[in-house]
Amino acid sequence: MTDSNVELKEDDQINGIVCNNCKLSDTKVLLLTSIDLIKRGVEIADNRLIGRALHSYAVLRRSCKLNNIILILNSINTLTEGSLGEDCRVILSILLNVVKSSNEDIDMKNTNTVDLIEDTDTKMEQLVNKLDISVYSNCLPECVTFLGSLALIHLLDSKIKSKIETLNTFDKQLTDSLELSVALYQFVRKFTHQSMDLLSAKAIFYYGRVNELCKKLGSIRNEILASYRIATLHHNLMTQATCLNLILRSYILENLYDLGLKALEKLTYPEQLSSNAQQARYLYYSGILYAMKLEYSKSYSCLTQAIRKAPHTKGKSGLSFALSSQKFAIVVQLLMGGIPERFTFNTSSLRRGLLPYLYLTQAVRSGDIREFETVIEKNRTIFENDRAMALIQRLAHNVIRAGLRTICVSYSRIYLDDIADKLGWGNTDDIEGVVAKAILDKVIDARINDEMRSVEMIPQRDQYGSDVMLRSLHSRIAFCLLLRSDAIKAMEYPDVSTSTKPSDSDEEARRLSQEEIEAAVRGIDDGMI
Repeated sequence: MTDSNVELKEDDQINGIVCNNCKLSDTKVLLLTSIDLIKRGVEIADNRLIGRALHSYAVLRRSCKLNNIILILNSINTLTEGSLGEDCRVILSILLNVVKSSNEDIDMKNTNTVDLIEDTDTKMEQLVNKLDISVYSNCLPECVTFLGSLALIHLLDSKIKSKIETLNTFDKQLTDSLELSVALYQFVRKFTHQSMDLLSAKAIFYYGRVNELCKKLGSIRNEILASYRIATLHHNLMTQATCLNLILRSYILENLYDLGLKALEKLTYPEQLSSNAQQARYLYYSGILYAMKLEYSKSYSCLTQAIRKAPHTKGKSGLSFALSSQKFAIVVQLLMGGIPERFTFNTSSLRRGLLPYLYLTQAVRSGDIREFETVIEKNRTIFENDRAMALIQRLAHNVIRAGLRTICVSYSRIYLDDIADKLGWGNTDDIEGVVAKAILDKVIDARINDEMRSVEMIPQRDQYGSDVMLRSLHSRIAFCLLLRSDAIKAMEYPDVSTSTKPSDSDEEARRLSQEEIEAAVRGIDDGMI
């Protein structure tokens, strides 16, 4: 029987026990099943089971009540002792204060499990009392981190609703989230074993998210750097990647691009980590930093890979990431002198968000400075909120180049004053220098006649006789090789050290094969005689 079948049978047994004790909702069953997955993952040292438990966050964050989290956390707290028990009680007390401030029907004078839940959760209470909590004694840090992170996500999701209702409630909710995130971060940084890797990464990610909402992400950068060093030393790949992305994000949000580039050069991303989400974030931040450094080829490569690795789901977060990556990719492609394809703007889920960038592309393609400035003024707020204004302002030179290319195709000779008028250039005295710079950069093939103050175009040679087609073929081959390399890196290979012994059927097949070879050899010898 394979390991997957064993896991499925054990899951069925867990669900059966839950349903036999008392009928609970699917959310409560999923919560208990996730904790049991963590226990099994710690026992057999398999992080894949812990990863399966973390996948349940998508469902639990929407439907799990904070009371149920407190109920289980309070039961686990009875097993903790020493510094672990103190940290667990700090997290539990913060959650109790949150519940008290939200006017839920809980008696705070007694911290027994019975008093921590509402009357509608008596079935959950009965089940927790029947469970043997002592079986979780070997995975207490993992369970506390899992429940604490889930509670933190619950507070972050509920703060959006509080912001709509009253601003005071929103500020109080954000303060509670910050307090809980600090306590949870101080808790997870004490553990460095492999079973805590995925859970610590989740807690650190939301620790950075809460501080970002509080405008304090830059103040915790040194703490994140320390966590990155510790994770690198202990080979905790997920925590290492999460900390690196938080560091790069903090530099970008504070416009510290030089420091971000230095961090990008000094800090290494764990390439052996098979996490599309973290790698997509890393490529996205790298693309922005490379674009600010004028390395547009590297930037465009990183951004296109980030778009390809982005989650293609209907979730709001995945859609926002894909939209932001696509916006920067469009601007960088324009800075490289290219024009995005029409289908880039026709994606149904991204069409509305990319509309200002479609107008920007049309203005750059037309080569009209006045139209370009009009588009920027109309959509300045959008471009500034997207943090792409610094890159868009660089496109003025590309607009001039596009206009000069159009003029070169249309005219064999044209006066400099006419070029200034067609480009919308206010000062006609500077247009000669602009054209000379374009000729020097090989944007256009032309020569300037100083006597007549005109530009004479040089007939273009056949593109198939130049290296244009060769460069295009090279870029396509490089993309295919990169795609193949990424596919190989994403493959999972069996662990040789834990390989099972050959079965009886394999031994039988090997024996029959050996007999056939010996029979064939004897036949050859008989023929020779």
